[in-house]
Amino acid sequence: MALCYISFAYMPGLAVPLYIPEARPIMSESTLTGIAGDNKKDTMGDNRVLVNSCCCGCSLRTGSLIIAALSLIYGLLGIAYSIYIVVGGVVEGWLDLALALLNVIFAIILIVGVRQCRPRLVMAWVWAAVLSVILGVVLGVLYVILTESFVIAVIICAISAIQAYFIVVVHSFARTLDETHQTA
Repeated sequence: MALCYISFAYMPGLAVPLYIPEARPIMSESTLTGIAGDNKKDTMGDNRVLVNSCCCGCSLRTGSLIIAALSLIYGLLGIAYSIYIVVGGVVEGWLDLALALLNVIFAIILIVGVRQCRPRLVMAWVWAAVLSVILGVVLGVLYVILTESFVIAVIICAISAIQAYFIVVVHSFARTLDETHQTA
């Protein structure tokens, strides 16, 4: 028997201790050594990079919802800015508008995935965010090469690091959902 804490969606601050037979811990020893840099594989055969909570100490579910809300706000601001520059006559603004719309769509997918506990929807956001980080780094490097602005390089690195952490948090939440569905 293992001690597990169950929190209810309609009462996020309430966690009830329950003894559940055959419960598996979220973090295994191989996961902890993988986070520490040993990069071992777990029993499932894939690398696991998991965290137990978001940076502010809140649960992975709450952190994923906060990340989804920030992503949605960022996408909506991107849409507003893109419309502003398209109206101003900048033709390249259409590409920014399309990317901002995709950001909003995937933020909504993440919100739905987190609220309905659907790991595939959560992972859709993770993959979109990974592609966004890769695209941002490539475009940032090109921008630095063309303009020789190293301040932009530092800003791009900082934004990419924050996005990478967001990806780890949301991916960790998706993994806990997968483990919950496999044990149920």
